[in-house]
Amino acid sequence: MEFADFVAEALARNRRATLNLVKDLTPEQLRWQPAPGTNPIGFLLWHIARTEDSYFHRSVTQEGDVWDREKWYEKFRLPPKETGNNWTAEQVAAFVSPPLTALLGYMEAVRKSVLAIVKGINTHRLEERPRPDRPQMRLADYLISAITHEAEHRGDIGYVLGLMKSKQP
Repeated sequence: MEFADFVAEALARNRRATLNLVKDLTPEQLRWQPAPGTNPIGFLLWHIARTEDSYFHRSVTQEGDVWDREKWYEKFRLPPKETGNNWTAEQVAAFVSPPLTALLGYMEAVRKSVLAIVKGINTHRLEERPRPDRPQMRLADYLISAITHEAEHRGDIGYVLGLMKSKQP
């Protein structure tokens, strides 16, 4: 297996597992919070996609996010450069989850663009430090982070779903 195929497969497995968890969620389930200040599933899905978009398009290629290029921020009514990192409890509470179809559409648009980038990466580039403002981050670090980030938040989604089901009659 080629390196780019390995990365693409790791990303694909993560996404399949995430989609299996969320494929039938209602708008109410996307917005549900176990407690004030906690992340609802809709926010987590958006954040997963925004972070992947940022890792690959701002950090690996510097070509600009899909979020900006395709004006997804207008569709989601959020600021252009926002990713959901370091949000306050008030910001999370104010987040209005788009419909699942819109969230999945954005995730798909990002993934399509990311896979094109991944095809051009080979092992000789893994030590590159693509962002002068973040010299500690190698290309390998961004790839690892992209793979683990979704898996970590998929765990959050599973936990929220478990809490949600425990609250149902």
